[in-house]
Amino acid sequence: MTRLALYALTLIAVSACDDSVDDTDDLGTDTDTSDVGTDTDLGTDTDAGTEVDPLADVVLTALLARNATGDVDENGDFDDWIELTNRGDNSADLTGWSLTDGYPDEVPWVFPDDTILAPTATIRVWCDDDAVDGPLHADFKLSGDGETVTLINADDEIVDEVTFPALLDDQVYERDDADEWAIAE
Repeated sequence: MTRLALYALTLIAVSACDDSVDDTDDLGTDTDTSDVGTDTDLGTDTDAGTEVDPLADVVLTALLARNATGDVDENGDFDDWIELTNRGDNSADLTGWSLTDGYPDEVPWVFPDDTILAPTATIRVWCDDDAVDGPLHADFKLSGDGETVTLINADDEIVDEVTFPALLDDQVYERDDADEWAIAE
């Protein structure tokens, strides 16, 4: 399965649905993030009917620091991004969790309330320093010269962290099944 197809499938798993509006792209993926926190059937927030795990196993799984021609956000922009995956058996409530590229010196970007990540699902946060673009747009950009990204839980504890090297345009830095990080082929 291609990375794009896998991404489309995982977005469907975490996408907020609104049957009254067709906000899907040509892959059938919900591209409207304005309805985050309103899902009634797919397990992306608290009304999903699944158990939420307070000790969630959410990790950083991929990032792109120089997005020149790759995936675009809901506004059609080629923004940097970070992906997180819930490796746990229960949904993970990311309310109060945060991401930063400047720990501990900078104030981290905080996930919107009621951001629930279903088991095995992946969520993408756009790192474009433009929060008005949507709820999953962080207030920082990634450095293509390399830096450290930190995931912090609601108790202000570091959950995961990765230091990535300088990357070329459209190079994805990702974690494999053995928890090793490398530039994707």
